[in-house]
Amino acid sequence: GKQSPTGKCFTPDYLAHRREQLKDVPREVQDYILNNELKESTLNAYEAKWKLWVSYCDKNGLNPMEPNISAIATYLHHKLHVQGVKFTTVENDAAAISKYLPLVEGYSVFNHPIIKRLRKASYHVVPPEPKYNEFLY
Repeated sequence: GKQSPTGKCFTPDYLAHRREQLKDVPREVQDYILNNELKESTLNAYEAKWKLWVSYCDKNGLNPMEPNISAIATYLHHKLHVQGVKFTTVENDAAAISKYLPLVEGYSVFNHPIIKRLRKASYHVVPPEPKYNEFLY
């Protein structure tokens, strides 16, 4: 990936896409946002999840940079119901894919009505585990 002035690592696709989203603001403001909007651990997690999406697309003859809501919904459904991942994993996958792709029908992938409905259904079928199993005093 590309090193930003603060040393955080960005993949070229991520950086180009995020700059495109910020094209209406000065470069100095773009740099500030890009260098500080996400923690390095989040960026690393998103990059790993993006690579899984790209691999899925390669295996299925899809363009990973094309915001195909049907394909993204199918991918997330597959991860949840075939691979058996947890709800939070699907949430994080949707967030990561959303960071790389342009808006679809005016929505980020994460907030697209179909993806929101899939996330809601997933929450009901496989709810997240409670953060704490007992009360702390």
